[in-house]
Amino acid sequence: MPAPVRTTIFIAPRLGRDPGDWHDACVARRVGLWQVIVASLLTTGCAAADPGSASSTPAPARAESTSTQGHAGRFAGAVDEKYRYDDPGIEITPPPESAKPDIPWTSAFDACFDSRLPCVIHGDASVSLGIVTGPDNAVINGRRMFENALAYLVVWQPSACLRPDLAGQQCRDVDLVTAADGNVEAGTHVYTFEVPESSPAPDA
Repeated sequence: MPAPVRTTIFIAPRLGRDPGDWHDACVARRVGLWQVIVASLLTTGCAAADPGSASSTPAPARAESTSTQGHAGRFAGAVDEKYRYDDPGIEITPPPESAKPDIPWTSAFDACFDSRLPCVIHGDASVSLGIVTGPDNAVINGRRMFENALAYLVVWQPSACLRPDLAGQQCRDVDLVTAADGNVEAGTHVYTFEVPESSPAPDA
């Protein structure tokens, strides 16, 4: 089981199209957890629909790749093991074979550049599909943001950690993008957390 990982949550304001601008803004404007939730418009949490009942888009082959604004993305397939990050309290498990996301993985990758809450972008990324529950420290109206929900996991190349306790180390940002329509439409980036490079990340 992966070692516990503390989380850093970001808001990236709508700036220019240069992802470096977004990262600088994220560093300068880290905010409290509740502000992140409000900015994400997650007042009722993400849907907990049956992962196998989503409409019609099959998971693409592992070899597929794409590029957006000079950043490469590759599809790593479905996660094949369980990941647990005790802080913020996120659990990621393999999806059932019947899981059918409502959008292709390329739409999730593009959401990192076009979403109302852009991803924190570092170099290139791998995109995986998994079942997400949590985080435990973001509960609204008795619900967590993700409740057994199908989601894409966008994992970026290592960069300097922003957590003070990890100063001088490298971390990987993991962005969670909804994969099935529900209270929040599929293809919405809603949450970011850091994983130290020394800990396993869900990039199958």
